[in-house]
Amino acid sequence: MKPHVAFLLLIVSISACTRMENPNFLPRDSDLQAGIYNKYYVHYQPTDRNEWNTEFQYIRLKKQGNFILSQNIKPDYQVTTDNFIDPSEPNWILNKTLSYFGNGDTISTNYIQPYIYNFNNEDIPPSEVETIYSNDSYFYEYLEHQNTRDSIIVNRPAKILTAKGYRIFRTNSDTTELNISRTTIYVDGIGLYYSRLSTPAFNYIWELVEQIPERAYRKLLSEKPERIAYINPNETLDRGTNFSSCDSSDQIVDYYNGNPDGAPVGRKRTLEKLTADMWDFAERSGVSGYLTLRFVLNCEGEVGWFVTEQADLDFGATTFPPDIIQRAKDIIESVPEWQPTKIYGESRDSYAYITFKLQDAQVIDILP
Repeated sequence: MKPHVAFLLLIVSISACTRMENPNFLPRDSDLQAGIYNKYYVHYQPTDRNEWNTEFQYIRLKKQGNFILSQNIKPDYQVTTDNFIDPSEPNWILNKTLSYFGNGDTISTNYIQPYIYNFNNEDIPPSEVETIYSNDSYFYEYLEHQNTRDSIIVNRPAKILTAKGYRIFRTNSDTTELNISRTTIYVDGIGLYYSRLSTPAFNYIWELVEQIPERAYRKLLSEKPERIAYINPNETLDRGTNFSSCDSSDQIVDYYNGNPDGAPVGRKRTLEKLTADMWDFAERSGVSGYLTLRFVLNCEGEVGWFVTEQADLDFGATTFPPDIIQRAKDIIESVPEWQPTKIYGESRDSYAYITFKLQDAQVIDILP
């Protein structure tokens, strides 16, 4: 995990659970009762652009009695944090957080001053939090609320919140202190839409790309029992072609776990140029949303085993026309050269994904 990232995941979860009376900057109450999963692209951008990468995470929100449970979930379905938010006060207060680690440790966070998220731009006290890890590493963050602004996003009322402060991370051999600023955007009926943490050393950005109800997520879990990224080669858009992985499917890694990670040579600029050259559709009203193509980038720099994930601009399920899907696939297949993911210097097969954000059949952004 990148430095100082674990706690940021916690903050995003807290932010997603802020309440507001009419409008309500949370997912719909029916979704909260059943459980809702927000899927985010998570961009880690250190000062060295060669180390930028993007992965995805889920935040699950569910009402449980008198509180809301907010959970961070990794692509291998592992829960990394449980956050318990008490909504009984005028402002929602996070009063308990448990963080889970691969070595079996469970760490409780100490809130010196609780996190309070207020959409009315009122004066609220700064938050202070500290965590002591099992190896005696120490984390501290101080954050002051700055202001709140009204906005309209995806035709819904939205709030933009800003804050600033600093954080300290201390180990037995080193102490790091960073000034931080945070911008978070909440949308009525959706919840956390965007979050950006900025420091002198890195930016950390969350972008919502899909909302998945509990029942659909459980179906996903049953179809992809090992991890969310799994692609069944017998159920792809290009099944029957000669594409193959270099190794068995259980050896395929995620593209962002490499050094370097898997990507088109030229990265996003290459995709933008190909899209400008190849995307010749006229406007089509309503053909809008997030068209994600997931695929395998093999160790030889070849791509195949394409599947799609499709969401509208409100992050619900939708279906794009076949010619739109085919053109997006054509663009990815037209990339002149791919950098395979490398693990310890060895080229590996990896799962990769590219999202075309569409407005009336026009590409308005390419993610990540």
